[in-house]
Amino acid sequence: MKRSTIIRTAAGMGIAAVLLTGVTGVANAAPGDGPKGGGPVGSLVQNGTITRAQADAVKAALDELRTGKTDKLAALVSNGTITQAQADAIKAAGKGSVPTLVQNGTITPAQAAALKAAHDADYAAREAARDAALGGLVSKGTLTSAQADAINSAIEAKQADREAARKAGNPPARPAARPSTAPSAS
Repeated sequence: MKRSTIIRTAAGMGIAAVLLTGVTGVANAAPGDGPKGGGPVGSLVQNGTITRAQADAVKAALDELRTGKTDKLAALVSNGTITQAQADAIKAAGKGSVPTLVQNGTITPAQAAALKAAHDADYAAREAARDAALGGLVSKGTLTSAQADAINSAIEAKQADREAARKAGNPPARPAARPSTAPSAS
């Protein structure tokens, strides 16, 4: 075999090994793990505050909360506060668009206030549910009270960072979609 062919083959095998290791690492990573430490709970695993098993238990408990999530806009349409067309316009405009929608006459100031009240109530309910879920994990002995407090603090800090970025006009970038593990059709 020629020396250049051997070098290219060795280099190709090295690249393949690196790629395989990287893919395996991604496949073995828990949801939410990423280059910045996997979010607030993942960072607590990295710094040793909680274990991976505890983080998985927290994720499972919080995922249960998400399944019961209600659609604020649907509720406002249902009770006659806004129309379906207005709800569609709000969804299409995205977060932070309510002042613009009031300004251009799509919704009234009273409807914007009702939307904010629904958002605030939803936020308070989510916080209470998260506290209850973490409290349940403390009661089961899965977490200590100090660990539950650390998780709450980390989540609240991340939410505060997001809110500050949104108010500054710099919403955090959404994570890139994870590559599909399905075999390609080619």
